[in-house]
Amino acid sequence: MKTNLQEILEDVVHLCAKYHIVLTPVWVPREESHLADYRSKLTDVDDWGIQAHIFQWVITLWGPVTTDRFATRYNIKCNRFNSRFWSPSCEGIDAYSLNWQGVNNWVVPPPSQIVRAWKHFQICKATGVLIIPLWKGAVFWPCLCPDGIHLAKCVTDWVALPEFNSTATVKGRTYKLIAVYVDWQNYHERRSNRGFCLSAKGLCHDCLKS
Repeated sequence: MKTNLQEILEDVVHLCAKYHIVLTPVWVPREESHLADYRSKLTDVDDWGIQAHIFQWVITLWGPVTTDRFATRYNIKCNRFNSRFWSPSCEGIDAYSLNWQGVNNWVVPPPSQIVRAWKHFQICKATGVLIIPLWKGAVFWPCLCPDGIHLAKCVTDWVALPEFNSTATVKGRTYKLIAVYVDWQNYHERRSNRGFCLSAKGLCHDCLKS
């Protein structure tokens, strides 16, 4: 017996008794319940997030964030959040269907969604924090570093996420991560790429000349 399900069932029975509710179970064939059957077998391999202490450290650098764009009810970092599927208190389903402009966004997308999230920042002329793995060979890397070394002009600041005494992520992902602050709302060309160079030495030949 699964004790957690038993506890939920007992709560339902007590509520029904308290509010005089009569539940009538109805059996539905699997063929007539495609959506429920699909959701019951769904495993989200990209369900991960940033540890609370890392989140707090990041917002001390760039100020409070307003909306968590890729979240579930058990890993949200803001009162306002978007989720892949509906969940209690969710402000909206599918972050890409919403306008990100006008708020300070917290964006921790699955690696497979980084390119799309980056483009949505640009489309909405939005601002916010984007967390990404330090994968210089990934398909999303040319978005972040158009020349392969320097962060894009819309990035106004960045930091490597510290590990402290534990991994930075929920579920213990071990790869290195960076946080970049994206500002398409006040976009302007940088005069120098110094401080935005991700070469192995932190400064490339072009940075030394600028």
